Amino acid sequence: MAKEKKELIVGVNGDLSDNFTTPQKAVLGLQNTLAMCGVILVPILCGLDVSVTLFCAGIGTIIYQFIDKKMVPAFLGGSFAIIAGVSAVVGEMGIPYAQGGILGMAVFYLLFALLLKILGKDRVARVFPPIIVGPIIMVLGLSLASVGVQEAEANWPIAIITFLIAVGVNNFSKGLTRVMTIIIALVGGYLISIPFGLVDFTALKEAAWVGVPSFTLPKFSWRAIALIAPCAIVPCLEHIGDVMAVGTVVGKDFTHEPGLDRSVFACGVSTIISGCLGGPSLTIHSENTGVLA
Repeated sequence: MAKEKKELIVGVNGDLSDNFTTPQKAVLGLQNTLAMCGVILVPILCGLDVSVTLFCAGIGTIIYQFIDKKMVPAFLGGSFAIIAGVSAVVGEMGIPYAQGGILGMAVFYLLFALLLKILGKDRVARVFPPIIVGPIIMVLGLSLASVGVQEAEANWPIAIITFLIAVGVNNFSKGLTRVMTIIIALVGGYLISIPFGLVDFTALKEAAWVGVPSFTLPKFSWRAIALIAPCAIVPCLEHIGDVMAVGTVVGKDFTHEPGLDRSVFACGVSTIISGCLGGPSLTIHSENTGVLA
């Protein structure tokens, strides 16, 4: 007897795994992986090492899932809130001192987690309501719009066509096709780029099959810490919004279990590991939350 399909309603049915076959799940997993690739933008803008950032994002996510008891379906990536502070320190003092500042952010995460634990769920909801947390996430996203425009300037026709593919699929398709908007737009834009000679495999051919990221050890300067550590305020508030958003998508209250304090604590521990290796401060990657929806 065939299983009854669950209605695809965001925030109502959290477990929709029965709606998809194994190949479909693999494709959706690939789409999530492609969305994760956006994490390279933070080190590029900050002057950090891209390979180290990717490694730290992976290790950080594993640590986060372990501490959070694998309850919150989230991926950790570099926080865009650190770009100004970290890029200034990297340019003036170098990456090791920026790592010291990032470790200062991690300490702030841990203290903020303790504050959330003391306040409790109900007080947190009153102190940080969605009407406050939501605009903070919006401002972070909108602040990066100029970066998208600069990247699009390389070839406006391809950029516009790719954008229109994404908008068209998202608005005029249904079911699994609509869920796969990102991957369809990426593939479409890539295929269109080939005839224009925009696809170059030279870097891929010259790349080593196996490589070790260029890890560095942190150094400490009060000036670097003062420039970077306060940047933790925005990611902490953003983290609350992201946890609430993920919970809304899957129809579960993650502010209760595992709890915001545990989630922020997990993010702080992950950031400590990242800062020690040369990566950025870590937070829930909002792009993957969007793909999840």
